[in-house]
Amino acid sequence: LKGKNRMGIGVLLDVFDQQLSRRFLFLMMLEI
Repeated sequence: LKGKNRMGIGVLLDVFDQQLSRRFLFLMMLEI
């Protein structure tokens, strides 16, 4: 159960990281 929960958190962080980098790239493109 603990291992499964940890993996779920890892997936959540991965998705959050993707959203963050995508938004960051979008802002960078707007700046240029």
